[in-house]
Amino acid sequence: MQHRSRGPRPRFFQDPQLDAFHVTLVALMEEVAVLRERLDTAERLLAARGILATEEIEAFVPDAEAHEQRSAWQDAFVQRVLRVVFEEAEQLRRGGERFATVDDVIEFVSSDAAEVSRAGA
Repeated sequence: MQHRSRGPRPRFFQDPQLDAFHVTLVALMEEVAVLRERLDTAERLLAARGILATEEIEAFVPDAEAHEQRSAWQDAFVQRVLRVVFEEAEQLRRGGERFATVDDVIEFVSSDAAEVSRAGA
């Protein structure tokens, strides 16, 4: 279950874009640190038991099902890491349709429409 903070988001920098980047960077750092620790644990346990060598991991090619599952995880990961970007884009759209993909958000945030919305905010 994901939890969302209530109330205004704390601000660290005067520039809201820098602040959004900071939040995104910290979220990504947290994800990478947890992932690295778990991966290191799994590799050490497998190697200690003689089950799997690092070389076998490097040579692995996922099948279609694994590829599909990885793609779904990556989509959810991008949603978590770029949460601030999605929220900002939604605020800029002010009640318009929700974005379907990360690419939609990036396109909108990079567009002239976003610049106009920011200038009016």
